[in-house]
Amino acid sequence: MAEDLSKGNRRDPGWKYNHLQNPNDTTRVTCNFCGKTTRGGINRAKQHLIGNFRNAAKCLNCPQEVRDELRNYMEEKKLRKEVYTNEFSGFDEFDYQDDVGGEDEVQETIHKKRGGESFPSSTSKKLAKGKGPMDVFLQRQGTLRQANIKDSCDKEARAMTIQKVARFFYDNGIPFNVARSKVLRKQLRSVGRYGPNLKPPMFMESIDASSFVKTGEKLCELLDRYVERVGEQNVVQVISDNGSNFVLAGQLLQRKRRHIYWTPCAAHCIDLMLEDIGKIPNIKKTLQRAIALVGFIYGHSGVLNMMRDSTKNKELVKCGITRFATSFLTLQRSHCQKTNLRAMFTSDKWMISRWSKLPKENL
Repeated sequence: MAEDLSKGNRRDPGWKYNHLQNPNDTTRVTCNFCGKTTRGGINRAKQHLIGNFRNAAKCLNCPQEVRDELRNYMEEKKLRKEVYTNEFSGFDEFDYQDDVGGEDEVQETIHKKRGGESFPSSTSKKLAKGKGPMDVFLQRQGTLRQANIKDSCDKEARAMTIQKVARFFYDNGIPFNVARSKVLRKQLRSVGRYGPNLKPPMFMESIDASSFVKTGEKLCELLDRYVERVGEQNVVQVISDNGSNFVLAGQLLQRKRRHIYWTPCAAHCIDLMLEDIGKIPNIKKTLQRAIALVGFIYGHSGVLNMMRDSTKNKELVKCGITRFATSFLTLQRSHCQKTNLRAMFTSDKWMISRWSKLPKENL
Protein backbone atom coordinates (compact mmCIF):
# COMPACT_ATOMS: atom_id res chain seq x y z
CA MET A 1 0.00 0.00 0.00
CA ALA A 2 2.79 2.40 0.88
CA GLU A 3 4.47 1.68 -2.47
CA ASP A 4 1.27 2.58 -4.35
CA LEU A 5 1.00 5.84 -2.43
CA SER A 6 4.53 6.83 -3.31
CA LYS A 7 3.72 6.37 -6.99
CA GLY A 8 0.69 8.60 -6.72
CA ASN A 9 -1.83 5.83 -7.45
CA ARG A 10 -4.76 7.86 -6.11
CA ARG A 11 -8.06 9.27 -7.39
CA ASP A 12 -7.19 12.84 -6.37
CA PRO A 13 -5.56 14.59 -9.38
CA GLY A 14 -3.10 16.26 -7.01
CA TRP A 15 -1.10 13.02 -6.87
CA LYS A 16 -0.20 13.37 -10.54
CA TYR A 17 1.97 16.37 -9.67
CA ASN A 18 3.24 15.41 -6.20
CA HIS A 19 4.87 12.43 -4.53
CA LEU A 20 5.86 11.13 -1.09
CA GLN A 21 9.48 11.19 -0.07
CA ASN A 22 8.79 8.70 2.71
CA PRO A 23 5.96 6.21 2.01
CA ASN A 24 5.42 5.85 5.74
CA ASP A 25 4.86 9.59 6.24
CA THR A 26 1.71 10.56 4.36
CA THR A 27 1.63 14.12 5.69
CA ARG A 28 4.82 15.30 3.94
CA VAL A 29 4.18 15.71 0.20
CA THR A 30 6.78 16.89 -2.33
CA CYS A 31 6.01 18.97 -5.40
CA ASN A 32 7.17 17.49 -8.73
CA PHE A 33 7.79 20.96 -10.25
CA CYS A 34 9.87 22.78 -7.62
CA GLY A 35 10.77 20.02 -5.14
CA LYS A 36 9.24 21.86 -2.17
CA THR A 37 7.90 19.60 0.59
CA THR A 38 4.73 20.70 2.37
CA ARG A 39 3.15 19.38 5.55
CA GLY A 40 -0.57 18.80 5.60
CA GLY A 41 -1.16 16.11 3.02
CA ILE A 42 -2.29 16.37 -0.57
CA ASN A 43 -4.72 19.19 0.17
CA ARG A 44 -1.91 21.53 1.28
CA ALA A 45 0.17 20.38 -1.70
CA LYS A 46 -2.64 21.36 -4.07
CA GLN A 47 -2.85 24.77 -2.43
CA HIS A 48 0.89 25.14 -3.01
CA LEU A 49 0.46 24.40 -6.74
CA ILE A 50 -2.60 26.64 -7.23
CA GLY A 51 -1.29 29.57 -5.19
CA ASN A 52 -3.05 32.47 -3.44
CA PHE A 53 -3.66 30.43 -0.30
CA ARG A 54 -2.69 31.85 3.08
CA ASN A 55 -1.16 28.64 4.44
CA ALA A 56 0.90 27.61 1.40
CA ALA A 57 3.49 29.41 -0.70
CA LYS A 58 2.78 29.44 -4.44
CA CYS A 59 4.79 27.15 -6.73
CA LEU A 60 6.51 29.32 -9.33
CA ASN A 61 7.19 26.43 -11.74
CA CYS A 62 3.68 25.02 -11.95
CA PRO A 63 2.11 25.32 -15.46
CA GLN A 64 -1.11 27.29 -15.74
CA GLU A 65 -3.09 24.33 -17.08
CA VAL A 66 -2.20 22.34 -13.96
CA ARG A 67 -3.36 25.21 -11.73
CA ASP A 68 -6.67 25.37 -13.63
CA GLU A 69 -7.20 21.60 -13.39
CA LEU A 70 -6.63 21.50 -9.63
CA ARG A 71 -8.65 24.68 -9.02
CA ASN A 72 -11.62 23.26 -10.95
CA TYR A 73 -11.38 20.01 -9.00
CA MET A 74 -11.40 21.80 -5.65
CA GLU A 75 -14.29 24.07 -6.64
CA GLU A 76 -16.40 21.12 -7.82
CA LYS A 77 -15.63 19.24 -4.64
CA LYS A 78 -16.65 22.27 -2.56
CA LEU A 79 -19.94 22.55 -4.48
CA ARG A 80 -20.73 18.87 -3.94
CA LYS A 81 -19.93 19.25 -0.27
CA GLU A 82 -22.35 22.19 0.04
CA VAL A 83 -25.11 20.29 -1.75
CA TYR A 84 -24.41 17.22 0.40
CA THR A 85 -24.74 19.32 3.55
CA ASN A 86 -28.05 20.79 2.39
CA GLU A 87 -29.44 17.37 1.47
CA PHE A 88 -28.57 15.79 4.83
CA SER A 89 -28.88 18.77 7.14
CA GLY A 90 -30.32 16.60 9.93
CA PHE A 91 -26.85 15.31 10.79
CA ASP A 92 -23.61 17.10 11.43
CA GLU A 93 -21.23 17.11 8.53
CA PHE A 94 -18.56 14.46 8.13
CA ASP A 95 -15.08 15.85 7.82
CA TYR A 96 -13.30 14.44 4.78
CA GLN A 97 -9.65 13.63 5.27
CA ASP A 98 -7.85 14.69 2.11
CA ASP A 99 -4.26 14.06 3.15
CA VAL A 100 -3.70 10.83 1.24
CA GLY A 101 -6.92 8.99 0.68
CA GLY A 102 -8.72 11.90 -0.89
CA GLU A 103 -12.15 10.44 -1.53
CA ASP A 104 -11.34 6.85 -0.48
CA GLU A 105 -10.78 7.46 3.23
CA VAL A 106 -12.88 9.48 5.65
CA GLN A 107 -12.41 10.58 9.19
CA GLU A 108 -15.53 10.69 11.31
CA THR A 109 -15.18 13.58 13.70
CA ILE A 110 -18.71 14.05 14.98
CA HIS A 111 -21.58 11.59 14.96
CA LYS A 112 -24.17 13.48 16.93
CA LYS A 113 -27.71 13.84 15.74
CA ARG A 114 -29.11 17.30 16.32
CA GLY A 115 -32.03 15.83 18.25
CA GLY A 116 -29.66 14.88 21.05
CA GLU A 117 -29.07 11.21 20.25
CA SER A 118 -25.39 10.38 19.93
CA PHE A 119 -23.51 7.63 18.15
CA PRO A 120 -20.14 6.10 19.02
CA SER A 121 -17.27 7.87 17.35
CA SER A 122 -14.36 6.27 15.61
CA THR A 123 -11.22 7.61 14.00
CA SER A 124 -9.73 7.10 10.59
CA LYS A 125 -12.13 4.37 9.46
CA LYS A 126 -11.21 3.11 6.01
CA LEU A 127 -14.05 2.31 3.63
CA ALA A 128 -14.25 0.19 0.54
CA LYS A 129 -13.76 1.94 -2.77
CA GLY A 130 -16.84 3.94 -3.73
CA LYS A 131 -18.19 4.06 -0.14
CA GLY A 132 -18.77 7.21 1.84
CA PRO A 133 -19.67 8.30 5.40
CA MET A 134 -23.38 7.67 4.86
CA ASP A 135 -22.56 4.01 4.20
CA VAL A 136 -21.07 3.79 7.70
CA PHE A 137 -24.13 5.42 9.22
CA LEU A 138 -26.60 3.21 7.36
CA GLN A 139 -24.65 0.06 8.16
CA ARG A 140 -24.79 1.03 11.83
CA GLN A 141 -28.57 1.53 11.55
CA GLY A 142 -29.04 -1.81 9.80
CA THR A 143 -30.17 -0.31 6.50
CA LEU A 144 -29.32 -2.60 3.62
CA ARG A 145 -29.44 -0.11 0.75
CA GLN A 146 -28.42 3.54 0.48
CA ALA A 147 -29.61 6.05 -2.10
CA ASN A 148 -26.85 7.27 -4.37
CA ILE A 149 -25.64 10.57 -2.86
CA LYS A 150 -23.84 11.50 -6.06
CA ASP A 151 -27.12 11.36 -7.98
CA SER A 152 -28.75 13.70 -5.45
CA CYS A 153 -25.83 16.13 -5.68
CA ASP A 154 -25.86 16.04 -9.47
CA LYS A 155 -29.60 16.67 -9.52
CA GLU A 156 -29.28 19.71 -7.26
CA ALA A 157 -26.29 21.08 -9.15
CA ARG A 158 -28.08 20.59 -12.47
CA ALA A 159 -31.14 22.46 -11.19
CA MET A 160 -29.00 25.45 -10.23
CA THR A 161 -27.19 25.38 -13.59
CA ILE A 162 -30.43 25.17 -15.58
CA GLN A 163 -31.73 28.21 -13.71
CA LYS A 164 -28.70 30.20 -14.90
CA VAL A 165 -29.19 29.01 -18.50
CA ALA A 166 -32.91 29.85 -18.36
CA ARG A 167 -32.13 33.33 -17.01
CA PHE A 168 -29.89 33.87 -20.05
CA PHE A 169 -32.85 32.98 -22.28
CA TYR A 170 -35.23 35.30 -20.38
CA ASP A 171 -32.99 38.36 -20.23
CA ASN A 172 -32.01 38.23 -23.92
CA GLY A 173 -35.41 37.34 -25.35
CA ILE A 174 -34.21 34.07 -26.90
CA PRO A 175 -37.00 31.74 -28.12
CA PHE A 176 -37.40 28.69 -25.90
CA ASN A 177 -37.23 26.26 -28.84
CA VAL A 178 -33.53 27.10 -29.09
CA ALA A 179 -33.08 24.72 -26.15
CA ARG A 180 -33.53 21.86 -28.64
CA SER A 181 -30.62 23.07 -30.76
CA LYS A 182 -27.79 20.57 -31.17
CA VAL A 183 -25.36 23.49 -31.27
CA LEU A 184 -26.47 24.56 -27.78
CA ARG A 185 -25.84 21.06 -26.45
CA LYS A 186 -22.37 21.00 -27.97
CA GLN A 187 -21.69 24.43 -26.47
CA LEU A 188 -22.73 23.34 -22.96
CA ARG A 189 -20.64 20.18 -23.19
CA SER A 190 -17.60 22.21 -24.26
CA VAL A 191 -18.08 24.65 -21.37
CA GLY A 192 -18.42 21.75 -18.95
CA ARG A 193 -15.22 20.16 -20.19
CA TYR A 194 -13.34 23.44 -19.88
CA GLY A 195 -14.43 24.16 -16.31
CA PRO A 196 -15.64 27.16 -14.30
CA ASN A 197 -12.81 29.54 -15.32
CA LEU A 198 -13.86 29.97 -18.96
CA LYS A 199 -13.79 33.62 -20.03
CA PRO A 200 -16.55 34.53 -22.49
CA PRO A 201 -15.60 36.13 -25.86
CA MET A 202 -15.17 39.86 -25.71
CA PHE A 203 -17.40 42.24 -27.53
CA MET A 204 -15.68 45.60 -27.44
CA GLU A 205 -18.50 48.02 -28.25
CA SER A 206 -20.83 49.37 -30.92
CA ILE A 207 -21.00 53.05 -31.82
CA ASP A 208 -23.33 55.33 -33.78
CA ALA A 209 -21.32 56.48 -36.81
CA SER A 210 -24.23 58.07 -38.66
CA SER A 211 -22.74 61.56 -38.31
CA PHE A 212 -19.64 60.76 -40.37
CA VAL A 213 -20.46 57.46 -42.11
CA LYS A 214 -20.46 59.13 -45.55
CA THR A 215 -16.89 60.37 -45.26
CA GLY A 216 -14.21 57.83 -46.13
CA GLU A 217 -11.47 59.71 -44.27
CA LYS A 218 -13.47 59.79 -41.05
CA LEU A 219 -14.29 56.10 -41.35
CA CYS A 220 -10.61 55.36 -41.83
CA GLU A 221 -9.80 57.28 -38.64
CA LEU A 222 -12.44 55.30 -36.78
CA LEU A 223 -11.18 51.94 -38.02
CA ASP A 224 -7.57 52.90 -37.39
CA ARG A 225 -8.42 53.89 -33.82
CA TYR A 226 -9.83 50.44 -33.13
CA VAL A 227 -6.88 48.72 -34.79
CA GLU A 228 -4.62 50.66 -32.43
CA ARG A 229 -6.82 49.71 -29.49
CA VAL A 230 -6.80 45.99 -30.29
CA GLY A 231 -3.17 45.96 -31.33
CA GLU A 232 -1.96 46.03 -34.93
CA GLN A 233 -0.29 42.66 -34.52
CA ASN A 234 -3.66 41.11 -33.64
CA VAL A 235 -5.55 42.41 -36.69
CA VAL A 236 -5.28 40.67 -40.05
CA GLN A 237 -8.48 41.58 -41.87
CA VAL A 238 -11.05 44.38 -41.80
CA ILE A 239 -14.49 43.71 -43.34
CA SER A 240 -16.95 46.48 -44.14
CA ASP A 241 -19.83 47.49 -46.39
CA ASN A 242 -19.36 47.89 -50.15
CA GLY A 243 -20.26 51.58 -50.37
CA SER A 244 -17.75 53.94 -51.98
CA ASN A 245 -17.02 55.56 -48.64
CA PHE A 246 -16.13 52.20 -47.10
CA VAL A 247 -14.00 51.29 -50.11
CA LEU A 248 -12.02 54.51 -49.68
CA ALA A 249 -11.66 53.91 -45.93
CA GLY A 250 -10.35 50.40 -46.58
CA GLN A 251 -7.81 51.62 -49.12
CA LEU A 252 -6.54 54.36 -46.81
CA LEU A 253 -6.23 51.89 -43.94
CA GLN A 254 -4.23 49.45 -46.09
CA ARG A 255 -1.80 52.20 -47.08
CA LYS A 256 -1.14 53.08 -43.46
CA ARG A 257 -0.96 49.53 -42.11
CA ARG A 258 0.64 47.38 -44.78
CA HIS A 259 -0.11 43.91 -43.37
CA ILE A 260 -3.88 44.53 -42.92
CA TYR A 261 -6.31 43.48 -45.66
CA TRP A 262 -9.63 45.17 -46.32
CA THR A 263 -12.38 42.91 -47.67
CA PRO A 264 -15.90 43.85 -48.77
CA CYS A 265 -18.78 42.11 -47.03
CA ALA A 266 -19.82 39.00 -49.01
CA ALA A 267 -23.40 39.15 -47.70
CA HIS A 268 -23.74 42.74 -48.90
CA CYS A 269 -22.32 41.78 -52.31
CA ILE A 270 -24.96 39.07 -52.66
CA ASP A 271 -27.65 41.50 -51.54
CA LEU A 272 -26.68 44.02 -54.22
CA MET A 273 -26.57 41.31 -56.89
CA LEU A 274 -30.03 40.04 -55.98
CA GLU A 275 -31.35 43.60 -55.94
CA ASP A 276 -30.17 44.13 -59.53
CA ILE A 277 -31.54 40.75 -60.63
CA GLY A 278 -34.90 41.58 -59.04
CA LYS A 279 -35.17 44.68 -61.28
CA ILE A 280 -35.35 42.57 -64.46
CA PRO A 281 -39.00 42.91 -65.64
CA ASN A 282 -39.91 39.21 -65.89
CA ILE A 283 -38.26 38.36 -62.58
CA LYS A 284 -39.79 41.39 -60.89
CA LYS A 285 -43.26 40.35 -62.02
CA THR A 286 -42.70 36.74 -60.85
CA LEU A 287 -41.49 37.89 -57.45
CA GLN A 288 -44.49 40.18 -57.03
CA ARG A 289 -46.90 37.33 -57.80
CA ALA A 290 -45.11 34.94 -55.42
CA ILE A 291 -45.11 37.52 -52.64
CA ALA A 292 -48.82 38.24 -53.19
CA LEU A 293 -49.67 34.52 -53.06
CA VAL A 294 -47.64 33.88 -49.93
CA GLY A 295 -49.08 37.02 -48.32
CA PHE A 296 -52.62 35.81 -48.99
CA ILE A 297 -51.92 32.33 -47.56
CA TYR A 298 -50.28 33.61 -44.40
CA GLY A 299 -52.87 36.35 -44.00
CA HIS A 300 -55.72 33.83 -43.52
CA SER A 301 -55.30 31.22 -40.81
CA GLY A 302 -57.73 28.78 -42.47
CA VAL A 303 -55.84 28.87 -45.76
CA LEU A 304 -52.55 28.57 -43.88
CA ASN A 305 -53.78 25.37 -42.19
CA MET A 306 -54.86 23.97 -45.55
CA MET A 307 -51.46 24.77 -47.02
CA ARG A 308 -49.63 23.07 -44.17
CA ASP A 309 -51.78 19.97 -44.54
CA SER A 310 -51.01 19.85 -48.26
CA THR A 311 -47.26 20.47 -47.87
CA LYS A 312 -46.89 18.30 -44.76
CA ASN A 313 -45.98 21.30 -42.60
CA LYS A 314 -43.45 22.70 -45.05
CA GLU A 315 -43.35 26.50 -44.80
CA LEU A 316 -43.19 28.85 -47.80
CA VAL A 317 -41.47 31.70 -45.98
CA LYS A 318 -37.77 31.50 -45.12
CA CYS A 319 -35.81 34.45 -43.84
CA GLY A 320 -32.45 35.08 -45.46
CA ILE A 321 -29.26 36.68 -44.20
CA THR A 322 -29.78 39.54 -46.66
CA ARG A 323 -32.83 41.66 -47.40
CA PHE A 324 -33.37 40.63 -51.03
CA ALA A 325 -32.44 36.98 -50.43
CA THR A 326 -35.70 36.53 -48.49
CA SER A 327 -37.81 37.14 -51.63
CA PHE A 328 -35.82 34.67 -53.72
CA LEU A 329 -35.86 32.01 -50.98
CA THR A 330 -39.63 32.39 -50.72
CA LEU A 331 -39.92 32.01 -54.50
CA GLN A 332 -37.74 28.90 -54.36
CA ARG A 333 -39.91 27.31 -51.68
CA SER A 334 -43.08 28.11 -53.59
CA HIS A 335 -41.58 26.46 -56.66
CA CYS A 336 -40.63 23.33 -54.68
CA GLN A 337 -44.19 23.07 -53.38
CA LYS A 338 -45.78 23.86 -56.77
CA THR A 339 -47.45 20.46 -57.10
CA ASN A 340 -48.87 20.51 -53.57
CA LEU A 341 -50.13 24.08 -53.94
CA ARG A 342 -51.88 23.26 -57.22
CA ALA A 343 -53.50 20.22 -55.61
CA MET A 344 -54.72 22.38 -52.72
CA PHE A 345 -56.25 25.10 -54.93
CA THR A 346 -58.08 22.49 -57.06
CA SER A 347 -59.31 20.38 -54.16
CA ASP A 348 -62.96 20.13 -53.09
CA LYS A 349 -61.99 21.49 -49.70
CA TRP A 350 -60.77 24.71 -51.32
CA MET A 351 -63.72 24.96 -53.70
CA ILE A 352 -66.31 24.90 -50.90
CA SER A 353 -64.36 27.21 -48.63
CA ARG A 354 -65.32 30.87 -48.28
CA TRP A 355 -61.81 31.99 -49.27
CA SER A 356 -62.29 30.69 -52.82
CA LYS A 357 -65.17 33.17 -53.27
CA LEU A 358 -63.02 36.21 -52.53
CA PRO A 359 -62.44 38.71 -55.37
CA LYS A 360 -59.29 38.19 -57.41
CA GLU A 361 -57.93 41.54 -56.24
CA ASN A 362 -57.53 40.08 -52.73
CA LEU A 363 -55.22 37.32 -53.94
